[in-house]
Amino acid sequence: MNCEDMVKIPELENVLLLRAGAGGMKNIVRWIYFADCLQCVQSEYKVEDYIHGGGFVILTKSSVTDNNDTLIGLIGKMLAHGISALGINEGQISDELIQYADENDLPLFELPEKYPLIDLSQILCQKLVLEENNKNLEEQLFTSILDSEHLNRESVLAQARYLNVDLSGRFCVVEFALKAAQNQNGDSLALGRELHRIISMEFSFYTTSDILMLSQTGSVLALVSSERIKEEDLKMILQRIVEKSQKQHKITVDIGIGTEVEYLEDVKISRKEAADALNKGNLCETLESYLNHNCNLKETAQALYIHRNTMNYRRHSAERHIQSALSRVQAQCLKTLTAKKVYAVGMGPFPAGEIACMIVEPFQGEGGFIPAPIEWVKAVRKICDDNGILMIADEVQCGNCRTGKYFASEYWKEAGAAPDIITTAKSLGAGLPISAITARIKRSVKRIADKQTIEQKSRFTADEQ
Repeated sequence: MNCEDMVKIPELENVLLLRAGAGGMKNIVRWIYFADCLQCVQSEYKVEDYIHGGGFVILTKSSVTDNNDTLIGLIGKMLAHGISALGINEGQISDELIQYADENDLPLFELPEKYPLIDLSQILCQKLVLEENNKNLEEQLFTSILDSEHLNRESVLAQARYLNVDLSGRFCVVEFALKAAQNQNGDSLALGRELHRIISMEFSFYTTSDILMLSQTGSVLALVSSERIKEEDLKMILQRIVEKSQKQHKITVDIGIGTEVEYLEDVKISRKEAADALNKGNLCETLESYLNHNCNLKETAQALYIHRNTMNYRRHSAERHIQSALSRVQAQCLKTLTAKKVYAVGMGPFPAGEIACMIVEPFQGEGGFIPAPIEWVKAVRKICDDNGILMIADEVQCGNCRTGKYFASEYWKEAGAAPDIITTAKSLGAGLPISAITARIKRSVKRIADKQTIEQKSRFTADEQ
């Protein structure tokens, strides 16, 4: 329930008079708290002990509100812990407080002095209990969509209509994974509830119907309409969720987004992709830390606050993902080369017949020490042979006994794909600026001559070639 829903309750239409903070009427109200003494503003009391986010705080005594500076200071502390609205009896609201509430988009309600607060509490609590029951039903519905092998669409849509959830159009699953700050020992259940509240509130600004949400251990899933929420709006919503989570609760939120799907039966596919996106994000963080700690498992695990076995698992997962990504790159390269086109950076495609040479690193040094797969090298070698292209092995980083052989391209030679030219530098001079080129002269000159790039072609006989 948000503040707009609260003032629309028939029994409260003439009870809650909005005096300021209209910009915060979408704030989610999760509970009601009555503060009727000065104890709550004394220094020995901590606001976070009784304010847990989503509260509609009602100040009932004039002794609490007769000092504007003290009152505004208290409200500022409560705002930092996520209160949703403030209620004060009539005749006790100052102009300064109205201005402060407007500046902070905090709904400020004036209550009739003689209205029984027990009635207010009963009405709001009944509404909140109903909302909580609906939340449970929403989670059950979302779970059934994700887990069902044979989805009953009519039943699902009927439940969605009852819960004011629009399941028409295209959707994607967004997963919010939370982790407490390193210096914070937060209650994961409490943090999950607060994250759920923040997500619900931020999405309520952009859609009139509810979104399906499912709280899990350490994460929250949301089924988001791709048609009713524009992509640029979605990015802004997610950014606000991350910022509010960090600001209000000192927690970091990682977000994974699955692909758009048209049918409810495919929602589970989008959910898996969202989880994969989060997993790859964790793997990137793990791999970066692993490299920064000189590939030391124990030190990396300590730096990331994870168990060593978890660290080892992530390392192996990262290796698999890297190989998978490399395979996709290889396939694209082979497709391009087979089409007899070679792409030069910033220059576009050229026919293979117009290419003089191809330069290949046996090990991709700057990309994570990834070796060029032998099958890919052999395919490149064949295309070079078919089109008179010189194949050059760039061994500036990997040459001179750094891979088990003097040159890494010796492994290519064993596979029948030796390069025509090898370039090397750096380690030759032990710090001195020096470089060298090694070439198979007859083979190289023949390829150049076949391209008619030198005038001396006629000097070479068939035997010399």
